[in-house]
Amino acid sequence: MKLNAILFLCLLFLPANIHAANQPDNYCDAPASWQEWQQLLDKYPTDDSIASIYAFRIGLCSMVKSGQIETARATKLFEQMRGVIIKGIEEDKQRRGKKSGI
Repeated sequence: MKLNAILFLCLLFLPANIHAANQPDNYCDAPASWQEWQQLLDKYPTDDSIASIYAFRIGLCSMVKSGQIETARATKLFEQMRGVIIKGIEEDKQRRGKKSGI
């Protein structure tokens, strides 16, 4: 279940990496993006990884809107955090596989 959520995040935010070098999209102003996040939270209400990255996104969007950071920097920070979370999930999955003999 968590793997599906992570794959969804990867696909959802892959375009952010592509555009970050030129002119990053501002997902903070995209109602469809907020709706997708809400649907993801509704589908996986107990997934701490999704809740954490969503909370991080809210904070970054607040900083962008107040002018504290640029959109490109917020995108970069989000992508870094997403990478850390995905790596942690993959490592946890490997540890569980080793314990079960898989």
